[in-house]
Amino acid sequence: MGSVRKNICAIDSTSGYLKEIHTKMIVKKKHVQFQTDCGASINILQEAFIDKHQVTPTTKMLIMWNKTEAKPSGTARIIVENPKNGKKYFVEFVTVRDNLTPLLGKSCTTNETDKGKQKEL
Repeated sequence: MGSVRKNICAIDSTSGYLKEIHTKMIVKKKHVQFQTDCGASINILQEAFIDKHQVTPTTKMLIMWNKTEAKPSGTARIIVENPKNGKKYFVEFVTVRDNLTPLLGKSCTTNETDKGKQKEL
């Protein structure tokens, strides 16, 4: 069996603990665990969770915190649902083929609805 590589980005707190922050959202009736990162400028989701006809090609390159690069397959705007309160959001994602961790960036982790990145339905 092949190994699965997972990049872990953490915040170094003054208490000495390193901690990731995660949240579960519903995408196409499936619960997806996202890492939340208020410093990330984009949202990332694997192609497996998105219909191919929803993906728009892109020339963008993803540059990770450690300077590694990944070529996304495109971008897509899809509906995600918060299972705790039932609210639905129309969110723009950069789509990837790789086994990258699903990520909710600054536009979803802060109140930036005015920039058009995510919109409550």
